Amino acid sequence: MINVAVSLGDIIAIPALVLSAYATWRAHVFKKREEELIELQKKLNTLMLDKEERETAPEREADLGANFVTLGSKKHRLRIFNKGRAAAYHVTMDFQKGTI
Repeated sequence: MINVAVSLGDIIAIPALVLSAYATWRAHVFKKREEELIELQKKLNTLMLDKEERETAPEREADLGANFVTLGSKKHRLRIFNKGRAAAYHVTMDFQKGTI
Protein backbone atom coordinates (compact mmCIF):
# COMPACT_ATOMS: atom_id res chain seq x y z
CA MET A 1 0.00 0.00 0.00
CA ILE A 2 1.17 3.49 -0.84
CA ASN A 3 1.43 5.92 1.98
CA VAL A 4 0.02 9.29 0.87
CA ALA A 5 0.39 12.24 3.17
CA VAL A 6 -1.70 15.30 2.41
CA SER A 7 -0.49 18.51 3.91
CA LEU A 8 -2.10 21.94 4.19
CA GLY A 9 0.00 23.15 1.24
CA ASP A 10 -1.45 20.40 -0.98
CA ILE A 11 -4.98 21.36 0.02
CA ILE A 12 -4.31 25.00 -0.91
CA ALA A 13 -2.48 24.08 -4.15
CA ILE A 14 -5.33 22.05 -5.66
CA PRO A 15 -7.94 24.89 -5.59
CA ALA A 16 -5.24 27.31 -6.77
CA LEU A 17 -4.54 25.03 -9.75
CA VAL A 18 -8.24 24.79 -10.57
CA LEU A 19 -8.67 28.55 -10.24
CA SER A 20 -5.62 29.17 -12.44
CA ALA A 21 -6.94 26.82 -15.14
CA TYR A 22 -10.32 28.58 -15.04
CA ALA A 23 -8.68 32.01 -15.33
CA THR A 24 -6.57 30.83 -18.28
CA TRP A 25 -9.67 29.47 -20.05
CA ARG A 26 -11.60 32.71 -19.44
CA ALA A 27 -8.67 34.79 -20.75
CA HIS A 28 -8.58 32.66 -23.90
CA VAL A 29 -12.35 33.10 -24.46
CA PHE A 30 -12.06 36.84 -23.83
CA LYS A 31 -9.18 37.17 -26.28
CA LYS A 32 -11.15 35.33 -28.95
CA ARG A 33 -14.19 37.60 -28.47
CA GLU A 34 -11.94 40.68 -28.50
CA GLU A 35 -10.41 39.60 -31.84
CA GLU A 36 -13.91 39.11 -33.29
CA LEU A 37 -14.93 42.58 -32.10
CA ILE A 38 -11.79 44.15 -33.58
CA GLU A 39 -12.51 42.47 -36.93
CA LEU A 40 -16.12 43.67 -36.80
CA GLN A 41 -14.92 47.20 -36.00
CA LYS A 42 -12.60 47.12 -39.02
CA LYS A 43 -15.47 46.05 -41.29
CA LEU A 44 -17.73 48.75 -39.83
CA ASN A 45 -15.07 51.43 -40.37
CA THR A 46 -14.62 50.30 -43.97
CA LEU A 47 -18.37 50.47 -44.58
CA MET A 48 -18.60 53.92 -43.00
CA LEU A 49 -15.71 55.21 -45.14
CA ASP A 50 -17.35 53.80 -48.28
CA LYS A 51 -20.64 55.47 -47.36
CA GLU A 52 -18.94 58.82 -46.78
CA GLU A 53 -17.12 58.47 -50.09
CA ARG A 54 -20.40 57.82 -51.93
CA GLU A 55 -22.14 60.72 -50.21
CA THR A 56 -19.39 63.25 -50.92
CA ALA A 57 -18.68 62.13 -54.50
CA PRO A 58 -21.51 64.21 -56.06
CA GLU A 59 -20.17 67.32 -54.32
CA ARG A 60 -16.82 66.86 -56.05
CA GLU A 61 -18.27 66.40 -59.53
CA ALA A 62 -19.46 68.82 -62.15
CA ASP A 63 -22.85 68.07 -63.70
CA LEU A 64 -23.10 69.78 -67.06
CA GLY A 65 -26.36 70.41 -68.88
CA ALA A 66 -27.33 72.17 -72.08
CA ASN A 67 -30.50 73.46 -73.71
CA PHE A 68 -31.56 75.83 -76.45
CA VAL A 69 -32.93 79.23 -75.41
CA THR A 70 -35.22 81.14 -77.79
CA LEU A 71 -34.31 84.82 -78.20
CA GLY A 72 -37.20 86.06 -80.28
CA SER A 73 -39.03 84.44 -83.12
CA LYS A 74 -36.12 82.84 -85.03
CA LYS A 75 -33.02 83.21 -82.87
CA HIS A 76 -31.79 80.40 -80.67
CA ARG A 77 -28.79 80.11 -78.41
CA LEU A 78 -27.24 77.10 -76.85
CA ARG A 79 -27.01 77.55 -73.08
CA ILE A 80 -24.51 75.35 -71.26
CA PHE A 81 -24.61 75.29 -67.48
CA ASN A 82 -23.14 73.45 -64.52
CA LYS A 83 -25.62 71.98 -62.05
CA GLY A 84 -22.89 70.38 -59.93
CA ARG A 85 -21.03 71.93 -57.04
CA ALA A 86 -17.54 71.50 -58.49
CA ALA A 87 -16.03 73.58 -61.26
CA ALA A 88 -15.86 72.00 -64.70
CA TYR A 89 -12.47 72.10 -66.44
CA HIS A 90 -11.42 71.19 -69.97
CA VAL A 91 -14.96 70.94 -71.32
CA THR A 92 -15.23 70.05 -74.99
CA MET A 93 -18.28 69.95 -77.23
CA ASP A 94 -18.57 67.80 -80.29
CA PHE A 95 -21.40 68.30 -82.79
CA GLN A 96 -22.03 65.42 -85.10
CA LYS A 97 -22.74 66.17 -88.73
CA GLY A 98 -26.40 66.66 -89.53
CA THR A 99 -27.60 67.15 -85.98
CA ILE A 100 -27.71 70.95 -86.04
